[in-house]
Amino acid sequence: MPIVGRDDQRNSGQDAQDGGRPAGGAPVKPETVAFNLALVLFFTLLNGFFVAAEFAMVKIRPTRLQELAEAGRPQARVAQHITSHLDAYLS
Repeated sequence: MPIVGRDDQRNSGQDAQDGGRPAGGAPVKPETVAFNLALVLFFTLLNGFFVAAEFAMVKIRPTRLQELAEAGRPQARVAQHITSHLDAYLS
């Protein structure tokens, strides 16, 4: 059986009166909420970037990479290595 303290015995009407903040806690500052939302947006966009890079590696044609490598593009050699070892890079 859980231990019930004073704070657990409050009714839901009191939560609306004190702004829904935790018992004994300070009110949540709008700056903190804005920062947390900005952080969520940043990490969502960062995740989108990595997903796009993953799709690019999976979808690229090996013949195109070969053309670029023969043209002397060092990045093409790296991309060829990555596409030949996709399991290691995507796990």
